[in-house]
This record gives sequence, structure tokens and C-alpha cells, in this order.
Amino acid sequence: MALSATERIQFFQIVGLPAEASGLVITSLVHVPFSNTQSWEPTYNVGDMSDLIDAIDAKLTAATAEQVTRMQSLISRFMEIEVSPTKVTSSAAGTGGRLADHDVERENIRQALSNIIGLAVPEGGFIAEIQRTYGKSLARWVSNVGDR
Repeated sequence: MALSATERIQFFQIVGLPAEASGLVITSLVHVPFSNTQSWEPTYNVGDMSDLIDAIDAKLTAATAEQVTRMQSLISRFMEIEVSPTKVTSSAAGTGGRLADHDVERENIRQALSNIIGLAVPEGGFIAEIQRTYGKSLARWVSNVGDR
């Protein structure tokens, strides 16, 4: 038994990797010259992750029926709360503490999936690694352009 094609895509989404083995990193979107809003000068990098994705696919293919069943359960739950901002820290009766936190639950699911097949991916995966490298805004990379 294996993950379905949709579940495979969802698995890669959860662990934070592009399922189709390539990434496009836009490093800047600027007008050149700065005053010309009609002319864009984007810079970007294209990355090939074929070997990595193939290795993960091999682990997914080798998963036992029990592992697949557990992964399917976790994937299903993740999809239920995929974009939910829910965080509840107190009840109507005034009880305090963390009662529900979907950000934490999504991270716990990501880690559980990773542990099931033995896969360590940096927290947040592909997009988080890009942001750790370039920052959440790429403005600092273009701040020294001569026409600013």
C-alpha cells in the first residue's frame, strides 16, 4: 500500500519541499532604473532537487502498510487545519493555558510524519530556508542599487 498521488503532494507540502523536485527562488523584483515603473529587472535562482526528492520517494515507497496508514491519518488531520489560525488560550469559564493551537499542531504533525519514515527537514522546509538565507524581505539585497 502506498500514498496516493494527492497524499504524496500533501506529504511534501507538510514537510516543506517541492514535490516536483525544483524550486524557483525570486531574489529581487525591482524597477531599473528605479524611477521607471514600466521596466522590471527580476533576479532569480532555479534549484534542482531531483536527487533529494527521489530519495524521499524511495522512503515513501518502502513504507510498510502500517506506516502508510499512520501517515494518511496525519496528512488528513493536517489538511483539516491547513490554514487555520486557531489559537485558544482560555475557555469561556476562564480556564487558562493552551487549549488549542493549530500552528503547534501542524508542526507536531510535520515532525511525526518525518519520524515515521526517518526524514529530517529543517523547520519550515524550503520556504523557511530561503527566508533564513535572504530574509523575509529581499529589499536589503537591492538597497544599494545606484539609482535609489
